[in-house]
Amino acid sequence: MPLAQRPWAAGTEGSGAFREQGGGQVKLGQANEAFRSRARQRAIAPPVLVPAVVVLAVVVLAVVVLAVVVLAATTAAAPAAMATDRPVGVAHEKTAKQVHLNRDGSLSVVTRLACDPGWESSDFTVVVSQGDVSTDGLAEPAIPCDSRRHVVRYDVPAPGNGTFHRGQAHLNGQFLVFNAETGDPSAAHEQTTVRLRR
Repeated sequence: MPLAQRPWAAGTEGSGAFREQGGGQVKLGQANEAFRSRARQRAIAPPVLVPAVVVLAVVVLAVVVLAVVVLAATTAAAPAAMATDRPVGVAHEKTAKQVHLNRDGSLSVVTRLACDPGWESSDFTVVVSQGDVSTDGLAEPAIPCDSRRHVVRYDVPAPGNGTFHRGQAHLNGQFLVFNAETGDPSAAHEQTTVRLRR
């Protein structure tokens, strides 16, 4: 129904026509200057309201950034702290420079091991490599921890990915010990060049 045909739309803008609605009167079509001015202000400069969701997002982001910074600082400090709370120099190893290359491809190795009193010897692991060929072994020497060097002879199995030949090879060793009272571990490490010979 067009606006002109509606019974309550009699009158034009600014005419001050009235209509009955629910027991009261509503003035239609008249807009005063104060109303127009406020409407223009809202259209020109609406108030800047920051929704609670945006504020919450900023707070959560700040907390996350702070947590990342704290975690990074803790992670960077952790290895240094772990390195200092493990005793060093309580175990020692020294492998002979000459390693016997057996006919079956295995190696016979001699290493001198020592550990301080108050510690218990655990095991000695070794990795021998020559180019792309390598093998590893484990020995459980059961030496007393009395600060004296004990000679340990052991065999390392033949490599599974080729054969060794006479000449230089690289040896990595680790002698693991445990504190007799606390059970805390410590170890001696060795990286050295050896000569394989028959």
